[in-house]
Amino acid sequence: MKIEKIVESPRRVAVLSAQEGAIDTLSSAMDLIIHIKMVAGADCVAIPKEAVDESFFDLSSQLAGEVVRKFANYQLRCAVWGDFSGCDEDFLQFMQRQNDGWTFFFTKTEAEAVLRLQS
Repeated sequence: MKIEKIVESPRRVAVLSAQEGAIDTLSSAMDLIIHIKMVAGADCVAIPKEAVDESFFDLSSQLAGEVVRKFANYQLRCAVWGDFSGCDEDFLQFMQRQNDGWTFFFTKTEAEAVLRLQS
């Protein structure tokens, strides 16, 4: 995983590059959480959709639910940004529920993701 930049004010937000495979299993999500919190010292992370494995967007894989719970348990806010127009209706409903919360949400652009994470 490669951190492209850190944005500060008022929270420290790590922005990941579009490197594929940053989240492709629960184990890789845990590695990311530890890296962001311990190495980067960030409170939040913005992840491009391309860095998340396609299985995440299939709710039957249960990866999305498990990853969201881990981020909440470790108190790391996360925004995944990108084009979600190709996702199925179930995942779009999941996104809408997450977007009503504070910990894990989805945005269209990196700028939106960083702005929301900073609030």
